[in-house]
Amino acid sequence: MPTLRESGLEYPVLAFRPDGGLDVFPGENELTRCFSRSFDDGLPVGVQLVDAGGRSWRIAAARKVEERSIFRRLFSGGYVRLHYQLDPLPPVDLPEVKARVAAHVRTYPSAFAIFDADVTAEGVCSEIEDARTHLEVMEIFGADSEDFGPFVMEPHPEAPDEARAV
Repeated sequence: MPTLRESGLEYPVLAFRPDGGLDVFPGENELTRCFSRSFDDGLPVGVQLVDAGGRSWRIAAARKVEERSIFRRLFSGGYVRLHYQLDPLPPVDLPEVKARVAAHVRTYPSAFAIFDADVTAEGVCSEIEDARTHLEVMEIFGADSEDFGPFVMEPHPEAPDEARAV
């Protein structure tokens, strides 16, 4: 079972969460940082990663790289650094990535108007449909943004009940 570094991930990476959520991470630093509470709840195990080349893995196991004192956790924003073991999955072709990302955008349309009120879910979906590569889909979804946080791994508040099922 390869580790994250052994997998040769090509960043950015889409992270399809078991609850139906979707995140995109520009690099290893962001992907391996997680809120302590989310980790304690068993996440991000089960997340499917799809890299910029369409290769795919499932996070099979996660462990803290270092145990931090309560004092250090408070001043790190509650984050922990994780080490992953991955299960290889078949590659995900571009039409499937487009469909899954567009479905997510349509499920959570308000998330795309946070920084720009003129952005609509259908506008984003139209751009996704025109994308020619996995990387372009990720850039449209936000991989070139500086608004990346850690792996929060909590159900989206607008998630329909069926999206929360694993």
